Amino acid sequence: MERGQKVLALTIVFLALSILVGCYWIGRSIENGVTSNSNSIVQASQNITSYMSRANTSQNDILNQAQAANYLQITEDRLLKVIDAIPHVRLGGQDIFSKKALSDWVEKSNFSSDVN
Repeated sequence: MERGQKVLALTIVFLALSILVGCYWIGRSIENGVTSNSNSIVQASQNITSYMSRANTSQNDILNQAQAANYLQITEDRLLKVIDAIPHVRLGGQDIFSKKALSDWVEKSNFSSDVN
């Protein structure tokens, strides 16, 4: 996934969260008969910050084909030879890998980077 796509994805997630938090805040205000509740705003802001922090962490776990090959310390050609055995997802013509899934796979398999 290119940097621009990552930024776009995070922007969309942030916008969606902002809408959800806004709806929640308005609903709570109507329910309580209050038009402004600063505690709710502070809590919502903390929730968004916490979620964005987790989203950034999970984004760092996502690898494209070149990054996965580098993570496994093999060439991309070698990766393509064994790709059917490696946990991955194909999205929009691109193979997407998870660092955790690759690590788990390496531990469970007899994979070796020097095998032809």
